[in-house]
Amino acid sequence: MRRMLLVLIVFLSVFGRLMAAEIGVTDQSISIGMTAPFSGPNGIYGQDMRSVILAYFRQINEAGGIAGRRLELVALDDGYETDRAVSNTRQLITEKRVFALLASYGSSPTTSAMNEVFGVARVPLIGTISGADTLRQSPRDNPNNRYMFNVRASYADETEAIVNQLVTLGFKKIAVFYQNDGFGKSGLDGVIAALKRHNQAPSVVASVERNSVDITAAAQAISKDNPQAVIMVTLYKPTAAFVRAIRKAVNVAGHRTMAVRRGRARCN
Repeated sequence: MRRMLLVLIVFLSVFGRLMAAEIGVTDQSISIGMTAPFSGPNGIYGQDMRSVILAYFRQINEAGGIAGRRLELVALDDGYETDRAVSNTRQLITEKRVFALLASYGSSPTTSAMNEVFGVARVPLIGTISGADTLRQSPRDNPNNRYMFNVRASYADETEAIVNQLVTLGFKKIAVFYQNDGFGKSGLDGVIAALKRHNQAPSVVASVERNSVDITAAAQAISKDNPQAVIMVTLYKPTAAFVRAIRKAVNVAGHRTMAVRRGRARCN
């Protein structure tokens, strides 16, 4: 989050004196748009992001703003639903008339918003809570990617680091628990590719649906396989539910559970 905000401030500082005639910019303010989940299973994450951004904007504004202009955040709730994220992005650009976008959340929502709205409108998005490859294509392959400015590692980079560590520890039976959408599938692809470089493959693969915590079938399938490790490409609530279920189902002594989450890779 800190890196994302720093990139935004550098961007605005460089162009601050040149954008008086730009949409979303007045003599007094610069309007920045944000769509993220403020409700639903991932609402706490979105609320925390918004709180941090508002605190940082307040600090910048109290110091005089950007070229004398105050930063203003227009934030809309998408509930981590792709259709709502696309609709919000369109509203931010066409109705709220923001200068730029910040801190979108999720691979599928952001990819759809990029290809359908902000990329087409040539409005930049600074940072997204996603490591999906669909947001990292060359502009020559997808011109809409020219307006997506990433500030975090890709899922491929994260999963490769996790797999390399597990293989170094001698693990040969590695399962994958992923979210059945663009986010989860991108991470799954990264795990499969990284394991292949070590002449391995996932011992078992199971999934959970988007915005769901119904992990019963996945926990049963993975516990039956009795893997040495589980790489999870899931969000907070299904991750917690899965860990609780798997601990009840198998003897986890000596096992290591690896989790890939939005913005970080963590070993539990």
